[in-house]
Amino acid sequence: MLLTGLSTDPVQAAIKKLVENHLLRVTKRGQKNIYVARERMDVRVGDLVICTIAIDFVPSTMRERLGKLKQSAAGEIEGADVWAEVELIPGPGMRQDANGGSFKTAMRADQIPTQLPCVESSVPLSTPAQARHRLLEIANQMRGKGRPPMPKH
Repeated sequence: MLLTGLSTDPVQAAIKKLVENHLLRVTKRGQKNIYVARERMDVRVGDLVICTIAIDFVPSTMRERLGKLKQSAAGEIEGADVWAEVELIPGPGMRQDANGGSFKTAMRADQIPTQLPCVESSVPLSTPAQARHRLLEIANQMRGKGRPPMPKH
């Protein structure tokens, strides 16, 4: 609320929308809420979303510092590792196979593309400054034009 200048209701509505879309994770620590930004990626075959992967946002500068710290400690800080939560959200019709534990779904054979794309690298993560800038843009949109459209994934 302090950053955007908005009152409680629009901020709470935005938080609820972000949580519903797996772009924010909220946990309790005592009386306080802890907010963790998340990134998500839809796994598709053609136009069909098979599942969605949501992962806690870890700024690249933090990942680099953790890597350097771990290297310099030569394995002495394994207990101090920092973990990001990863969530697999099954797509429509996906179910877990009780026998093998894998997830399965079915799709019409004519929906399968003739050539599946090959993904070799992920999209680079934004910096905290870029995330803060985007948050301010959204806040300005909410002040001027109502709620901004949710990003497509």
